[in-house]
Amino acid sequence: MISGENGILKQVKNAQEKTQSSSIKEERQLTQILASMNTETYLYEDICDNKKVQVPIPAGFSISNIEEERNIEKGLVVMDYLGNEFVWIPILDADEYQRNFNYPSNYESYLEYTPSNSTFTDTGYLPEGIQPKIDEALNNEEAEKNAVLKYNGFYVSRYEAGNDNEKIVSKKDSKVWININYTCAKLISKDMYNTDKVKSALCSGIQWDMIMNFVDGKGDGRNEVFNVKVMDTKRHTGNLLQSGKNESDRVQNIYDLEGNCSEWVAEKTNIKNEPYVNRGGYFGNKYGTAASARNSNGDREYDRKSFRVVLYVM
Repeated sequence: MISGENGILKQVKNAQEKTQSSSIKEERQLTQILASMNTETYLYEDICDNKKVQVPIPAGFSISNIEEERNIEKGLVVMDYLGNEFVWIPILDADEYQRNFNYPSNYESYLEYTPSNSTFTDTGYLPEGIQPKIDEALNNEEAEKNAVLKYNGFYVSRYEAGNDNEKIVSKKDSKVWININYTCAKLISKDMYNTDKVKSALCSGIQWDMIMNFVDGKGDGRNEVFNVKVMDTKRHTGNLLQSGKNESDRVQNIYDLEGNCSEWVAEKTNIKNEPYVNRGGYFGNKYGTAASARNSNGDREYDRKSFRVVLYVM
């Protein structure tokens, strides 16, 4: 009776899970309330890589009230007053902010690296106030880098873009925004936030590389090593899920970097008919779908491609 389906141990476990779930929900609600009360950007101080660092918390946002989400080294989570969640990606060395050609590419054929003459930054993806006057790839790279290094990091959506009645969200258990082409993903990303305090944009290829650097070798939601260069079948469920459902695909408090959907980034290749880069894998088990992998496609809608937003603190 004790270990049976209706046994005491099972009932205790169920009660504990319900209590924990209820507690987390209450903490998230409190975080939203605190975010609604925050009218000015302030600096949060913590230790990262044995250095004292400061992270900007934008007006309208608050640090998560959940203890495991308040540490920069493990993935600092912030939430806005609507419940959208983002994770801080620290950049402690300015020289590290560059494209990583050691990550695999799967353009016309699979390679364990990205050819240095094949990939470059797109144009027109940066928000107003950061976008350079001369909209060229190298100018965009420099403008992006300067905006990120202003605070030595950037925020990235904790979840793949969710579609809430054609409004973009970054929330757990959301319907993932699929069947969207690259051009639309780039435009919608800029519309999420556009204030004098914080602006949003589509994640760039270099920013994806910085995320990979941050999560590589860390423990996933099942306490197994997250290797960004190697596909793990547990992160590819075979079916599209709502955002944040697969704990094997959680690392540094970020979800679905390897599986669920591959994601458009503001990066292009010189392949004529398929110049738009997407990163990571999707729910299917396919060779070359590790979290760091580059793939390219035409500017079309796909049922296994989504996108992810980054934030620039102004």
